[in-house]
Amino acid sequence: MIDRRSLLACAAASALTSPALAKAEPLKSLAAAKGVAFGSIIGTTPIGQKTADFDDLNYRRLVETECQVIVPENELKMAWTWSGPETYNLDGADSLASYASRQKLDFRGHNLLWNDSYTPKWLLSFDFGPNPKRQAESMLRSYIGAITDHFGNRIKSWDVINEAIDPETGALRSTVFTRILGEDAIRIAFEETRARLPRCQLVYNDFMCWSRLGANHRDGVLALLRRLKDNNVPVDALGVQSHLGLGFELADRDQEAWDKFLTSVTSLGLELLVTEFDVNDGGLAGNASERDAVTAEVAKAYLDQMLSYKEMKTVICWGLVDKYSWIPAYMPRDDKQAPRPTLFDSDFQPKPMYYAVADAFRATTNH
Repeated sequence: MIDRRSLLACAAASALTSPALAKAEPLKSLAAAKGVAFGSIIGTTPIGQKTADFDDLNYRRLVETECQVIVPENELKMAWTWSGPETYNLDGADSLASYASRQKLDFRGHNLLWNDSYTPKWLLSFDFGPNPKRQAESMLRSYIGAITDHFGNRIKSWDVINEAIDPETGALRSTVFTRILGEDAIRIAFEETRARLPRCQLVYNDFMCWSRLGANHRDGVLALLRRLKDNNVPVDALGVQSHLGLGFELADRDQEAWDKFLTSVTSLGLELLVTEFDVNDGGLAGNASERDAVTAEVAKAYLDQMLSYKEMKTVICWGLVDKYSWIPAYMPRDDKQAPRPTLFDSDFQPKPMYYAVADAFRATTNH
């Protein structure tokens, strides 16, 4: 076990001696040189602040400078898009898709099926009638068809299923569709998406972690992926969310188990994506500079490991600027200091984590 004080000193020294001392070549260029696409979320809905990041010209300029890919933060989640059995709200997603087209940015889809917390309220109380399995399958296929047909080939990579595995038990989560269809809900979602978008990358997305506490979750996800592949369900890749933070400090990392997990996933013929990268400093003491040094060290170590796999072709940040991150609203620090989980501070200045990510892209040789 590494002493936290020693870790802090080591991280600070690393940040001060980084070869990337000045912001220069954008991350999208550094990543592309290694065959990796870099990007971030962007959203039209405020999350814990008065304005949405999409409404901030400075944020959009930062995205256009640094990113090759954008992902809607919430605008493609079912709770936002499915307003009734045959009615849809795609205004926010359409705005972001049009923006991506104007700026020549790739546009990822996130996500088609998640848990009850992100399911529209009308659907949670819906009467599926005397043959609920047939009705549920028909509605799920209809929904996926409507959304995927609307955007078509503008979206070349979809998170079809998000977080289907209970992290404590490794078993399938109970949701409005799995309660009726069981694991067939996942098969149906992938099959319908493939039928609508035969050339799209279809992704299973989840938040497995590299700490020792994540074994049940990793095992459950791996077992699910094996069942899907054994049954010829058209899944192409695993999206690893990568919300690093509590339990993810270097002292708690289980690199051997994480390598074993990733090797098992790629042995199934699946690609890898980092889909929601940030580093929560909520468990770290110290001032902003000290915390930044540790989060940069964690980011570099994690991305070094992920990028060592040739199947790793995408890195998406869950936000670029601290004040627009989801973390202050959902996980405020106990000491009331502002969390600093992203690559840029709230004044849009690059932090040590930005340089750590740049260094990780420069260092990788496996692409």
